[in-house]
Amino acid sequence: MTRKPWDKGGTSRHQQGYGTAWDKLRKAVLAPDNYLCQHCLAKGRPTVGKDGNNNPLSVPAMVSAVPTLTTTAASITETQGTASGVCSSIVLGDFTQMLIGMREDINIRVLDQPFADTGEIMIIVHARADIQLAHSESFYKLIGIKP
Repeated sequence: MTRKPWDKGGTSRHQQGYGTAWDKLRKAVLAPDNYLCQHCLAKGRPTVGKDGNNNPLSVPAMVSAVPTLTTTAASITETQGTASGVCSSIVLGDFTQMLIGMREDINIRVLDQPFADTGEIMIIVHARADIQLAHSESFYKLIGIKP
């Protein structure tokens, strides 16, 4: 796939060389949120994705069995060009090429003294790790994703 700028003066994403890959990625990105658009959710107007027959999309069985995690670390308020505060980014890649190095053991501390009168405990977990890409060419950050 040739990497090209996001906007090529009106040409379609298929003409730019990432249309089919983007279609597949879009399905994978929307699946954990039951195909609801994050931009729409942020604006308080969720809409359910539809198939070619205008039927609501369902999560494929292969995907629904996988536990999902959510995060607020991925911004949906980035600025790209004149689109201010409405864009996001996607990191694409072969994550088998990402190496994770643990600098120290995972430290777990249980603190019960501050909460002794209520019977509660506090658990503090700390880890220090680094990542290194075996082949940086295996990763690409797609910027300027605008709903």
